[in-house]
Amino acid sequence: MVIHYNIDNICDIIKSEEFISNYNKLSESDEKIKEIKLFLETIQKNKNYYRLNINPLVNLNSSVDITIIKSITNNINKITDVNKDIIYKEILDILDNKNLETINIVVNILIDSIIINSSFSELYIGLLKQIILKYKIDLNILIDKFHNLLYKNYKDTEIKDYYNLLCEKNKCTDNSIGYSSLVVRLENNNLIENKIDKLVDELITKFDINNQEDLYKYILCIFNIVKLKDIKKEDKIYQQIKEKIDYVSQNIENKKIKFKIMDINDILDP
Repeated sequence: MVIHYNIDNICDIIKSEEFISNYNKLSESDEKIKEIKLFLETIQKNKNYYRLNINPLVNLNSSVDITIIKSITNNINKITDVNKDIIYKEILDILDNKNLETINIVVNILIDSIIINSSFSELYIGLLKQIILKYKIDLNILIDKFHNLLYKNYKDTEIKDYYNLLCEKNKCTDNSIGYSSLVVRLENNNLIENKIDKLVDELITKFDINNQEDLYKYILCIFNIVKLKDIKKEDKIYQQIKEKIDYVSQNIENKKIKFKIMDINDILDP
């Protein structure tokens, strides 16, 4: 069985007495490890680059039991194809009779997990769907919040530090890849509606042939969408995507981007 660890799990392990004791013993016994330790401790941590900006644990109401949230988060990280039904039931049992704020926090955590860990998205969406249907939560509102966060136009007056501004923009660009898959999967499961067209509109406005690193990431987002959604030639987004990727392909030499555009065309016009 594969166990997945989040940041909280890793921090708990590193802070444990057992880990610290073993680490100190190892450090004292090997000069090379001492050198590595000294080197690592000189590195400045980048506290400003984090993957997510919606933190469901900020400003918690006193009615929310943090131990319950941690327990559910740990269970989410253990979900596999083999044990999913058992873990789903355990989490739903824990949520039974809990207040709406607790349930909304868990929904936020699941969406965060899907964006970051797209390879596990189907497993997480299976649980998310059961929670949404059981508690009749309107996921459209929450997805709009994520959308507005990812595609916010930051102004210099909001973030004066250029480095922090760059980190914020890079974070949003990176998360767009997972978010694009999330939106299509949620629509395919009838959990949200009318979000894909809006997302495609947003993505193609971000295409900039002078910034090919970000351009490739946005092309990947489009690839995720066409791979997961059955787009017909009569659909509005079909023509939007075709026109934009054709323009890009004709005006750049970057082979990685060109090959990914070919993949998109192969799906759109098999």
